[in-house]
Amino acid sequence: MRVGILYSEDPTFFSPVVRKVLQARPSEVVAVFPTGSRGAGPRVRGLWPRLVRLATLWLIWEPAGFVAELAARSVATARGLVGRISPAADGWTAQALARQLGVRVVPCPDPNSEAFIEELRTLAPDVLLNQTDRMLKKPLLQVPRLGVLNRHGSLLPRFRGRMASFWSHAAEPPAHGMTFHLVDEGLDTGPIVLQHPMAVDGRASYPEVLARHREAAPALFWQAVEMLGTPGFASRPNAHEGTPTYRFPTLAEARAYRRVLERRRSQPCP
Repeated sequence: MRVGILYSEDPTFFSPVVRKVLQARPSEVVAVFPTGSRGAGPRVRGLWPRLVRLATLWLIWEPAGFVAELAARSVATARGLVGRISPAADGWTAQALARQLGVRVVPCPDPNSEAFIEELRTLAPDVLLNQTDRMLKKPLLQVPRLGVLNRHGSLLPRFRGRMASFWSHAAEPPAHGMTFHLVDEGLDTGPIVLQHPMAVDGRASYPEVLARHREAAPALFWQAVEMLGTPGFASRPNAHEGTPTYRFPTLAEARAYRRVLERRRSQPCP
């Protein structure tokens, strides 16, 4: 199987998973396509919106997780800057690992550009793993023989959109799980290849939830690839019609989540 990986460098959501996918089967990865870096949620401008974003993240991550996340991003930024001078010092990014494993690295500022689509046609992957928040268009989606596969942090069609693992954890009752689905031109609306319910303690912190996702995702990805390559395999419809699209949480929603978490933690252990 020939696999390509389109991803954004991110020390929390994307890069750790991509690194483990690479480590599992480097000989089957024809190339990785880094699209740049990303942060948590859409970009904001102005002092007040940034302070609100920080307050929201403080509530969602909780103090220990917030400090650990900030430290991880600071270290990642520093290593990235040093890595521009000395690539050997860049020890955290997926593209650094790819180079160590002998996997081709093709920077991809715009996945929907004609130049990238032509590059992808030349490499002819069977499957393209998408680990970005980019909306991919039909000309790109048609290139991989078996399709573009996306990892989503919920049991679709529930919690389509951003930070699905957070919304799954914030739900009452929690509804943890992971979906690998084929990408179409909609937002998390493509056919379902594989779903994996996850048993996570409702009292867990959000960083603990993310750790569980990072642990489970690589093996599930390769399982989904094998399923796609099985003769006669048929994906399942994604019954998304009428379901809401979730966005990055507001400050009020983060406060509500913390109240839910405090209530769960105040109850006796089952």
